Amino acid sequence: MATGLTVLVALVATGCDDAGRRTSSSAAPAATAPGSPSASTDPAPSDPRRAAVEALLVDRARATLAHDRRGFLAGVGAPHRAAQVAWFERYRSLPLASFSYDVGMPDVSVRDADRFVAEVDELVQLGRFDEQPVSTEHRMEFRRLGGRWRVVADVVSRDEVSQAPWDLPGVHVAFRGHFGVVTDDGSASHAPELLTAAEAALEPLQQVLPDHTDAMLLIAFSDPGAFRTEGIDLAEVAQLGGIAVDVRNEEGEAFASRALLSPSMLTESSTNQRIVIRHEFTHVALHALDRVPAWVTEGIADYYAWLPEPDTYLADGARQAAERGIDAMPDNVAFRRDMGTNYGIAWASLLWLAERYGPEEPLALMTALQDAHAEAHADADVVLEERYHLTVDDLAGRGGDLIRASFD
Repeated sequence: MATGLTVLVALVATGCDDAGRRTSSSAAPAATAPGSPSASTDPAPSDPRRAAVEALLVDRARATLAHDRRGFLAGVGAPHRAAQVAWFERYRSLPLASFSYDVGMPDVSVRDADRFVAEVDELVQLGRFDEQPVSTEHRMEFRRLGGRWRVVADVVSRDEVSQAPWDLPGVHVAFRGHFGVVTDDGSASHAPELLTAAEAALEPLQQVLPDHTDAMLLIAFSDPGAFRTEGIDLAEVAQLGGIAVDVRNEEGEAFASRALLSPSMLTESSTNQRIVIRHEFTHVALHALDRVPAWVTEGIADYYAWLPEPDTYLADGARQAAERGIDAMPDNVAFRRDMGTNYGIAWASLLWLAERYGPEEPLALMTALQDAHAEAHADADVVLEERYHLTVDDLAGRGGDLIRASFD
């Protein structure tokens, strides 16, 4: 082990508040076979324009699933035809398992018999990557042209880019085995090295978390501005190297996450890229274990990120804290105030557990804390007392001892 180099690590994002999403007045959806195109949950639309639009979207979904360019273009009209063609070409590169639309609230100010505007949920499920369809909100405009209804505009909500980055113009998607990398025009040239780094990050993780790492997505844009409207702290992303962002189903429930890499990491060394990506992939893999303290969430991501590496680097702040003596684990609020120091303390504490009780113990502790809903310091104390006859603060002290013994 060595000292002196601070490596950027990532902070898992909390779930986005879904209060701003529209609510649909339609009834609950009827059961459909996986992959079956559908256009609405409304069993009896009263507006004939809506009925025609729903039929059009069923055809559009079917053509998208089948990679049927001619069928797709049959339902596309000016003035944004070129943008829709580019969208279709991007979707042809995706391993679609299901694709459908749900027509929501129409724009009641549009009364033209040959024009219809509505909020539409696009439901996309990628094979192997998504356990459920991921929902993104679009505003779509339809016109009857030459006696046939066509989509003339399709605009994705800017606060849902992480849900479906391939909806953005200029986005490129590349897949290799169990993972995919999503880039923009500015980062596309880095795709080969990112694929290599992601592969190197994922392989050892699959050995220790085989049930959680079947497929991973890494979003690596040169310009993260597209994510600003989602409430992501871009300065924090730049500082930490990346985050894990939640993805939601049609009910607005976060059921998984995807890794987002900071633009600053595009020019980092392959070692730093690999470690940060593995940290984020750990967050993605353990997304369901979300009722645990921050020190566990971040500590275990660093534990697995560094586990297969020949050398480990520690932030100077953590080493200096250990030299002064660590007598407390930072709680969920304090953890974010000095992340370089606190990440190191959390990592060392879980590494101490692994060295004393075996390499699977950090995950066993995380699972026990999840089962006990032990997010608070006092609740975590109960779990640790039962397992190790230690408090959380005692464990932090053990982590400090390990740092002093290992980093001199």
